[in-house]
Amino acid sequence: MEKWFNLATRDRQMTGFFSSLRTRLLLIVFFGALPALAIIMYSCLEQRQLAKDTAVKEMLNKTLTIASFQKMVFEEAHKDLAILAELPVMRGQKPKPCSAILANLLKTHLEYVNLGVADRSGKIICSALPMEKEVSIADRPYFQTVLKTGRFEVGAYQVGRISAKVSIGVGYPVSDARGNIAGVIFAALDLNWLQNLLKEGARGLFDPQANITVIDRDGSVLALWPERVQWVGLHRPEVEIIQTVLTQGKGTIAAYGLDGVQKLYAFSPLDRSRQVGFIYAGIPLNILYTKMNRDLARNLIFLGLGITLALAAAWFSCSQLALSRITPLINAARRILAGDLSARTGLAYGKGEIDHLARGFDEMARELQRRAEAVQFANRTLIIANQAGTTEQLLHEFITEIKNYTRCAAVGIRILQDGKIPYQAY
Repeated sequence: MEKWFNLATRDRQMTGFFSSLRTRLLLIVFFGALPALAIIMYSCLEQRQLAKDTAVKEMLNKTLTIASFQKMVFEEAHKDLAILAELPVMRGQKPKPCSAILANLLKTHLEYVNLGVADRSGKIICSALPMEKEVSIADRPYFQTVLKTGRFEVGAYQVGRISAKVSIGVGYPVSDARGNIAGVIFAALDLNWLQNLLKEGARGLFDPQANITVIDRDGSVLALWPERVQWVGLHRPEVEIIQTVLTQGKGTIAAYGLDGVQKLYAFSPLDRSRQVGFIYAGIPLNILYTKMNRDLARNLIFLGLGITLALAAAWFSCSQLALSRITPLINAARRILAGDLSARTGLAYGKGEIDHLARGFDEMARELQRRAEAVQFANRTLIIANQAGTTEQLLHEFITEIKNYTRCAAVGIRILQDGKIPYQAY
């Protein structure tokens, strides 16, 4: 029972709150502003989607452009090694003339940090850079793959054992006179040169907080813009964006990068014909949506101010235009309910709805007062008739009651006697 009573009390309070004319008017104004709010939110979502689509398109185009440049680098390396592999000094694996040719070639090809030839065991026979001791590349994945496939292969991130520089190894088979693979001619592509290529390709495109990154097929960072030397060579395949790139190869995604910031990324392979690596570009979501968020905040502030002004105007107009004329009606109704049938609104009648209501209310009050006075007059006359001792007393009291009821200045009673009607009381 107590719980039911509390619920009933709360329902009455809520009903009383919403029954107020002022409250209802304010609710009308508030709900009237909801479509504007919906339009603002929908417009913001459309702008966000447009900004996202534009950024994705721009990033994809840029990654494909840079990937095509880097593909050309691999193709040029392929051509260079294929030509060198046909030279007799390379096929004969003669250290001195071979090293001299490669050293001269290295001076004009800045994209390489070293060139060399290794036999089938991986031992480097000749090198563009001088060797202080015997060096082997037998454990390099690209070297092993060239021996198996007999084709040009691109390796992964490495630190040169002769140059001591970070690079990407590429190799091409060297055949002997019988056409058998006698060794591998290799080149180490300079990652600093790759970094400069990436920098030139990304210039003037993204927000300063955006980034472009090149990774190898194992997930190691080869180059990135803006440049962060400490990240070059970093092997973090578990990072969300790198894991996605290695798995999907090409596409777009919102993911966390090496810096732990969530960004919108677009990614593609460096060379679809070879498992070389991938390039991806990203822009922080908070940067991408900065303008939209700023516009949304501004529009919401303006809408809030507009709603506040509208509510204030509704409150003021309700008080001045409606309640100032309804309140006399309410007060008059309360007086009549208390028994004062002389109560009137006191409003000047116009042509509005409240004016018609006030006129009808006053007419009703007058009719109620008239009927009440008629009933009282009838009751008093019955009492007088029952209590009067003589005819003269009865007529005199009747005259008094009639005068009070009709509010006439002169009242008289005539009674027909012998053909005459003289005043009997007046």
